[in-house]
Amino acid sequence: HIGQVPLRAMNYRRSREASSIFLGTRRLRQWLIGTIAIGAFVAVQVFAFVQRSQTALRARIPPEADENQEWHPLLRKGRPPSPLKLPASFEALTSLSIYTAPRLDADLIPGRVVQKGTHFSVEEVVFQGKLRGQDVIFLKPKRVYYKASRNMPDDGEDYGQGGWLCDLGTEKGPWFCRKLVKRLRV
Repeated sequence: HIGQVPLRAMNYRRSREASSIFLGTRRLRQWLIGTIAIGAFVAVQVFAFVQRSQTALRARIPPEADENQEWHPLLRKGRPPSPLKLPASFEALTSLSIYTAPRLDADLIPGRVVQKGTHFSVEEVVFQGKLRGQDVIFLKPKRVYYKASRNMPDDGEDYGQGGWLCDLGTEKGPWFCRKLVKRLRV
């Protein structure tokens, strides 16, 4: 009987040590699961905050950043530069229709077209707004300056006299929203 007491005490001690190790790993496992859960929660919250702040930054675009907005004296940015200053001469990059008035809804002069490669000067410019961010400018053409100043005889070339030319392609096709004229720089 005396020999059994230490065995019981030893078994008790071993079972206590084993249970404390088991409890330690169990606590460690719970702690790890809790830490991972908190980390995932924090990551989700940070992602949501970043998304909200990016949306807020996009929503705070100043009104003068919109290129289609008309200029107003109370805007922070100054008046936009004049899109075209006279005197100016151009070359037609493609065939140009001739309008009766400086408006997009004006009638075309039937049977008259300015051919590709024709040079002409401009006596008047009318800014007509924007089309998909591009300036729409109507030009009142006259004979190109180098022919007029040298008193060269008229070669019968139609440069659109008596009408208006639009510098931007407004009809669907390969020239839509592209500049139809190129400025001549001398």
